Amino acid sequence: MNYREVTFESIPLVGECVHYETAAEARRSIQSYWTDFTKRGKDKVLDQYHNQQISGFLGVLIPKPNDRLDYMIAVSSDEQPAELEVRKIPVGRYLIFEAKGKLPYALRKVMDDIHHEFLPKSHYKLREAAILEHYLPGDIESDTYISEIWIPIE
Repeated sequence: MNYREVTFESIPLVGECVHYETAAEARRSIQSYWTDFTKRGKDKVLDQYHNQQISGFLGVLIPKPNDRLDYMIAVSSDEQPAELEVRKIPVGRYLIFEAKGKLPYALRKVMDDIHHEFLPKSHYKLREAAILEHYLPGDIESDTYISEIWIPIE
């Protein structure tokens, strides 16, 4: 698995957030949420606020108690528009894994590999913070498309 370790300062985000009662519900629903988000033109709204500190879009998985989670489609931004949610990526260390291939399949495979193979065999410990999907510019239908998963570690 291709990965690198980085430490981030706090990064401000703006976007739209949806709540899921279980991680399984989120896994089933996130792709359709992206489709609906784009149909409503929200991607173009977010682009107006994008400061390019992080290129492309982020999918932010925010853990909540009892297996619930929030999922935010976001961009890095210094603005605080009233119609969007404002959050921050907290300061901390992350492992960034590369996922090569069509979405959402490439990301799902890498996420499964991280949790079932990499982490159990590594010395890394997860930190209680958001997991991020980084959608770089490009053709998400291409076998050569590159996206990333950012895993918070202690």
